[in-house]
Amino acid sequence: MATAGAEAVPATVTKAARTWTPARTLTTPGPATVASRDAVAWGDYEPAIRRWEQVLGHPAPPPAEPGPGGRTRLSAAFAEWMMGIPHLVTGVPGLPRTAQLRIIGNGVVPRQATAALRLLTGLAAVPGAPPGTGTSMRAAA
Repeated sequence: MATAGAEAVPATVTKAARTWTPARTLTTPGPATVASRDAVAWGDYEPAIRRWEQVLGHPAPPPAEPGPGGRTRLSAAFAEWMMGIPHLVTGVPGLPRTAQLRIIGNGVVPRQATAALRLLTGLAAVPGAPPGTGTSMRAAA
């Protein structure tokens, strides 16, 4: 990090032009096909991506797609796939990309919700407690 006055600026940023070069990019050349998914440069994330593909039984979609003006942007299908719900939101016809991303971003990862509920259910079942205590959502009067 290079500093300019009190402002911390990454070393790859030039103050005059304010251009930024990311350290790592994930891009996919060409259309999103099973053949092209192997062309994604996953870098350090490759093992995790391949494990998640095995868990879900679905190949990873391209992480980026062409956006307006030719710039790449996050693929809604990839965000959905990362949450473990492939095609649940992006499969809805007529839903714009911004709405898809909002729904996906406000969603809950099903596997994490399941783990949390199991943990909380186990904690609520206190051994030796009288029946009906510690498991009710209603406060004691």
